[in-house]
Amino acid sequence: MKVSIYLFIVLNLVAFPFVFCQDKKNEGCPKSENQPKGCDYLDIAAVFKESGEYNKALEVLKCIDSSPSDIELRRYAARLGFLTGDLSAARGAITGLKRKNWQDYLYLGLIYEDMNQDDQAIWSYEKSLALRENSISSFRLGKIHRRRFQYLEAVDYFVRLKGLNPSIRLAYYYLGECLFEVSRYEQAYKFLAKAKGFYPQVSAVVKKLEEVKRALGDGYFVARKKKREEELRHIDLPRYEPEKDIPEVRVGLAQNLKEFSFLSGDDFLASGKGRSYQGQAHVIYTVMSQEGKVLIQDYKTRNKYAELTPPVSMRSLGDEGKKALFYVMDVAYGKRNFWQKSIDRKYRGDLEVLLKEESITLVNVLSIEEYLYGVLPAEISVKADKEVLKA
Repeated sequence: MKVSIYLFIVLNLVAFPFVFCQDKKNEGCPKSENQPKGCDYLDIAAVFKESGEYNKALEVLKCIDSSPSDIELRRYAARLGFLTGDLSAARGAITGLKRKNWQDYLYLGLIYEDMNQDDQAIWSYEKSLALRENSISSFRLGKIHRRRFQYLEAVDYFVRLKGLNPSIRLAYYYLGECLFEVSRYEQAYKFLAKAKGFYPQVSAVVKKLEEVKRALGDGYFVARKKKREEELRHIDLPRYEPEKDIPEVRVGLAQNLKEFSFLSGDDFLASGKGRSYQGQAHVIYTVMSQEGKVLIQDYKTRNKYAELTPPVSMRSLGDEGKKALFYVMDVAYGKRNFWQKSIDRKYRGDLEVLLKEESITLVNVLSIEEYLYGVLPAEISVKADKEVLKA
């Protein structure tokens, strides 16, 4: 890789017949009647920069015979100075610009922050944001205010950051932490629970989440669960008439589960190898694995209703040829990604529970027609052509 980089540089320089100047100021710089233009040297410096050789890139820039008003050169030199730790030179290059853009103020903020001049850094980042919304300035401002124990100000910037770029995972932890410090525990729990999904092994995240849970108290979670149970008892799970003589598909809903909870709009039959269990409509059940068996338990009391040998199929016992929907709770999507979330979903067809090393895999078994009912609305916009929507 380095050989090709150096070859590129040599080819750029050989294109110009030059001799080396002897004065101390420009020692080692090419000089001739066909002197390379500043942009040529800038390209060469860029090659060194991309290979991580920042000091060599700076040496190349010193060879440019340009006036102090060369904006592009100043910006490039400032960034290289920042990368090499020459903060004073980097600051001087940017402050000398007559007209600064949002990136100039951003770099100036980074420089001031490295120089432990937080007031100037805040001013610079805010100027950057005023010219253009950007996630780096919002993140740095949140960090500075957090470091100063100015938690409400930090919250504002982390919320702003999350709106600009929700993929910055640390924002969820910092937001939860700052909300905890201002006693907004319920909001803190929401963000720290998500942060734990990103960083399940990071002790600082786990510890802070436990602190929030203690601050909220057991009563908060009991009341929350009770409210949810009441809402679920009244959820609409209508019956439908399944299509006949249509091939079935098996769709994986979740895997590596320790347990999951569900209810059905009708009585249902759970069948394992040699045994079965009939459950009741609109009652919440929890399914978990234990020693190679599938346990069906009461959601609230954890009383065991059945112990079945997998695979276990669950089908609605509707009447008059109709079936009711299943409602599965807290299905996790996008695990370890910024879009990860746990949601409740309604499903047509049957459910199937498989075990692999005590981990549950949940499968939805349904006809292709029923499957398309769920897929097409997600794939086709409501603004699509009428004939497409009709089909």
